[in-house]
Amino acid sequence: MMSNMMAKTVTVRELKARVGALVARAAAGERIIVTRYGTPRALLTSCGRSDPHPPSRRAKATRSAHDFDREQRAFDRLFQQGRLDAHRGRYVAVYRGIVADVDADARTLVQRLGGKLGRRVFFVGFVGSEEPLVDLPGQEMR
Repeated sequence: MMSNMMAKTVTVRELKARVGALVARAAAGERIIVTRYGTPRALLTSCGRSDPHPPSRRAKATRSAHDFDREQRAFDRLFQQGRLDAHRGRYVAVYRGIVADVDADARTLVQRLGGKLGRRVFFVGFVGSEEPLVDLPGQEMR
């Protein structure tokens, strides 16, 4: 049987409440025993890597954030230069610094361009003084 001296013990309830922190601690090498009604049920531990996020994954996330910021700056620049005036009251998608697509409905625009570009990063902005509230389930908004 496994020794509890080197492992921290948490209940299932604690695991649910603090899953992110506990997984990070386990990935860093700490052994965490999950108990239910006092009986050990699972062991959280590292899967052999010292870094829970491979460098390529971390680099992709950083690159995606950088790409998104670049596309947003391109949208702002085009807007300030008056190049988007013809699209007033509509949503404009910017990809690689140029207008990639335009639509009156943000959800339709995101779905259509997302279907064409796949997982590539693009920015969608509203051309006008007041942006309407849009719900895009499953999409990350900043």
